[in-house]
Amino acid sequence: RSAGIYSPVSPLLRPLKLSGKLALIGVTLMAPLLAFVTVNINKEQAEVNATQHELVGAPMGHEMLDLVLSVQDRRDLSIMKAQGAATEARIKEVDEAVEVASKEIDLAVAKLNSDDMAKSWQGIKADWAQLRAARWASPREAAEAHNRLIHGVFAGVDVAAEASGLLFDSDAATYLYMDIVYARTGPYLDALTRMRSIMVSGLQSGEWTESDAVLLKQQSQ
Repeated sequence: RSAGIYSPVSPLLRPLKLSGKLALIGVTLMAPLLAFVTVNINKEQAEVNATQHELVGAPMGHEMLDLVLSVQDRRDLSIMKAQGAATEARIKEVDEAVEVASKEIDLAVAKLNSDDMAKSWQGIKADWAQLRAARWASPREAAEAHNRLIHGVFAGVDVAAEASGLLFDSDAATYLYMDIVYARTGPYLDALTRMRSIMVSGLQSGEWTESDAVLLKQQSQ
């Protein structure tokens, strides 16, 4: 008589007692269950790791955007200084705020443990040190030097978003958050502060030129 689905293993099962047969069948059925549980545990652990990276990357992105705002303020003050205004004390205050923010970002970069982010941040810090030591002969030179650093920080924000997993997050809500806060808000804020810088420069110099009008129009587009 055929043993049905157990016919391939019938020679092995025949010598066993009923309890042994049941134990062997139980072990056989448990194997795929254990494999399924292992796969799901690994999947959950990967999601936990990804979330932990995002929890580090999101605050760091905010801190870097705050750093941009400080550098933008410094840009305006440096333009005014190049035009003869006494803004040294206020520039010093901004520099101190940037140093405090930099220390916070140092900790976040170390926690993220990304070589790309560490390299990007070290480059930003080197550019910042060079900017602090620089002296400019004209407002335009001051503005261009600060703009280069601002663009570098924006690039660092993108690296942070990618390294932390925010850039390619499969969750729609998280991706939308990243896109609005990091990818879109920064450039809009920079355009607004550039417009402010142009107007501050005009007010400081006491005249409004056609070149100023053209630059303001370019930033508003």
